[in-house]
Amino acid sequence: RAYLRAFDRLMSGPGSQSACNQRLTDMYNLLKSEGLNVANPFNPYEARCGGSDGWYNPPEGLSMAGWLDVRRGIINSAILSYTNFAFNVTTTNGSVGSTPATVVGVAPVRVTRITVNDAKTSLRWTSETAWEVNLGLKTGTNTFVFAAYDADDNMVGSETLVLSTTATPSDPIGRLVINEIMYNAATNNGNY
Repeated sequence: RAYLRAFDRLMSGPGSQSACNQRLTDMYNLLKSEGLNVANPFNPYEARCGGSDGWYNPPEGLSMAGWLDVRRGIINSAILSYTNFAFNVTTTNGSVGSTPATVVGVAPVRVTRITVNDAKTSLRWTSETAWEVNLGLKTGTNTFVFAAYDADDNMVGSETLVLSTTATPSDPIGRLVINEIMYNAATNNGNY
């Protein structure tokens, strides 16, 4: 997910056509203003320079900007199936027979976290785009608001799921395990 997300961020940020073209234009203008004889990166016939000595040598008829466009298209088509859809909770509203309930959904790779009712949740990614989470239900109707966020903490999408159950939650007596005892807490009355 992180690898695919890095390509997604590259293609929508510094690797986008407008960003690359602006950088090429700025560098070309800077080098020309210094009196250097440089090839125009947008002209396919001026861009041919060097070759076997390591300089950029694009395929015939392609400028440097054109070559970058071809590379960008290859990357975009490779990540399209991981990025070109909306965040979605695929579990449908309805009644479930037991608690906890497993809720499933999909999210594009740009999603880095999903909250349930504004709280962090420990969900599992079952593939690059599919996820699942177990949610405890109280008897009756339970409303869950899912929100997906990207690495910049922008909301990518949200959905509401309503589940109801007549099952009673399991009794925690005999199932609760304490694995750490705070014997010398930093705050008053924090020991137990």
